[in-house]
Amino acid sequence: MDADDLRPQVMGVMIAFWVLTWVIVGLRVYVRAVMIKSFGRDDVAMIVALLLFTGYLSCQAAAVTHGIGRHRKDIPHEDLHIGFAAWMFAEVFYTASASILKVAVGLFLERITQNKMHILIIRIMMAATMLIGTIYLLVALFQCTPISFYWDFSENAKGHCISPMVLVVISYIASVLNGAADFFFGILPIFIVKDLNMRRNTKIVVAAILGFAAIGSLSTLVRLPYVKQLGTYKGEFLYTSTYIALWSTVEVGIGISAASLATLRPLVQKFFPKLLPDAPSSGPANSNLKWSTKLGRRTHRKGDPLDSAENGGRNQHTVVTTVTGARPLSNNHDNSSEENIFPGESDRDMMPLKTWDHGINDDSLKLVKNY
Repeated sequence: MDADDLRPQVMGVMIAFWVLTWVIVGLRVYVRAVMIKSFGRDDVAMIVALLLFTGYLSCQAAAVTHGIGRHRKDIPHEDLHIGFAAWMFAEVFYTASASILKVAVGLFLERITQNKMHILIIRIMMAATMLIGTIYLLVALFQCTPISFYWDFSENAKGHCISPMVLVVISYIASVLNGAADFFFGILPIFIVKDLNMRRNTKIVVAAILGFAAIGSLSTLVRLPYVKQLGTYKGEFLYTSTYIALWSTVEVGIGISAASLATLRPLVQKFFPKLLPDAPSSGPANSNLKWSTKLGRRTHRKGDPLDSAENGGRNQHTVVTTVTGARPLSNNHDNSSEENIFPGESDRDMMPLKTWDHGINDDSLKLVKNY
């Protein structure tokens, strides 16, 4: 095999992420739909991103088989049109999958924050990413008239294409925007957990798990220097664009995998209960938590952002009676009002309420289902 043949690298990375993304997203669906029964919009968006990424990998496999990674002189003429057609559609699928991936991460983070400014910025980043992604997709698809002229190498081919530098400029803009979105999505969890009443180590773990969803930005930055290769057309394009194809695979593959890993905490706790913390801090046994709520009032409870994400972002409870009293806490509870920081506890789906009838020695306990 020619030393300049880059097909093995591209194929190896492609197969690795093909398997990895399907396994991890499959586990995500199992956790959300079966274990905690909290399947949300972010999960739907991630499945769509995975399907688009699979389309991208399929086109890339065809491109590798028919030319990408090899010099023009080493590609049979009959393979050229297939190689270029596969590359163009791979570019379209890549753009769509990368854009939907950002939406999936944004929706995931939107489930765990109640800060209006955070939500606004998340939605702006999602909208901007979708806008530039749609523009890039349309330009990539219709850069030649007719579309088939892009891969038509026959002598009597008729048509024209826009300057490839247009794609280069738009690709730079899209890459910078994607990197900015990943950076914001990566640091947002720090602001989400900083005011929560948790141990410092627990805050670090939670922020790291949530921020892991945006780790794809590293691959976006690595891919950026290779974008200029899109400025070449035909000729050695299938060889010079090899590293763009490789890092595009890594970018979306890592993004999908990391964002889905951030949702697998219940599965990890089930099989490796000591691997992750399951309580914010340890208060003394039998310590009392003073608490009081008002009749019919809908209250927000500061809890674990992972708990919020795993319960569809539903951090609200409907209180049906006025409560004034105390209850004992086990070693797994904090002695503050920010109880049940992590999911997976026995009372995750039930909120204990004490009813207190003044003058009557009746201290009964009942449970009200979350909604």
